[in-house]
Amino acid sequence: MVSRQPDSNDLEAPSPNYQKAYHLYQKALELEIDASLREKLTYRLERMMQLAGKHSEAIHAYQTYLTEFDPDFRTQTSEISQPAEVSQHHYETRYHLAKCQIAADEHQSARMTLEDLMVIYSARGK
Repeated sequence: MVSRQPDSNDLEAPSPNYQKAYHLYQKALELEIDASLREKLTYRLERMMQLAGKHSEAIHAYQTYLTEFDPDFRTQTSEISQPAEVSQHHYETRYHLAKCQIAADEHQSARMTLEDLMVIYSARGK
């Protein structure tokens, strides 16, 4: 993947360029790709946004991802539904969403995101 972290022992490795990785993922998403790869690239795109320190934008992007790929995602007008088949990155996405919400001083939203994650994780028995 474009976003691979260099080994900590490699002193000559360049610093990660999350902005460049973001743009590469964005370009890849413009191609005709299957749904599974599209979901994976969308997730990576949002991670690059978060790693670049753009927490507010990443929050919006993670929420959009969950709305599109996770039927259990709670919007402000609905509650968590019964467990359904969900995205490949649904646990990680919720976790990273909460981290962004904390970084953006949205502590109540982060608490709700993590509570939802615990409910869904417990309901699936994983």
